[in-house]
Amino acid sequence: MSNYVLATHRFTVDWGGTKIGFQEVSGMTHETEVISYEHGAMIDGTAPMKSPGKTKYADSVTLKRGYFRNDTEMQDWLQAIRTDETQRRTVIVTLLDEQQTPVMSWTIFKAWPSKIDGISLNSGTSAAAIENITLQHEGYDFQML
Repeated sequence: MSNYVLATHRFTVDWGGTKIGFQEVSGMTHETEVISYEHGAMIDGTAPMKSPGKTKYADSVTLKRGYFRNDTEMQDWLQAIRTDETQRRTVIVTLLDEQQTPVMSWTIFKAWPSKIDGISLNSGTSAAAIENITLQHEGYDFQML
């Protein structure tokens, strides 16, 4: 097994809808608080003892994708979650290597769309129509495959 730096442009997003490509996924960050402890018997200059504390996840994950004609699945999901909390989904983001083999995955728990930024219109460009979807969640697991 050789070690090499992975490229970030090959990935899939399984969000419970039609399998379409996403352009970008961001916001999958977490931070573990540090618990620092010092006591009276510590000698001057002794570094405090440190232990891991509570882990905090980013408030949301953002997905970007092309907007396709007659594709209302994200809008439909946003509408459904407003009246039915059981519409939360498990979203799985998988990073692929150059042979399209899964190498890492993030399983995002109880995700639901809280915001969809519609397409931006600009007569001065011929760029693709892109929508941004903000997902709220209740944490995620990261796994090396």
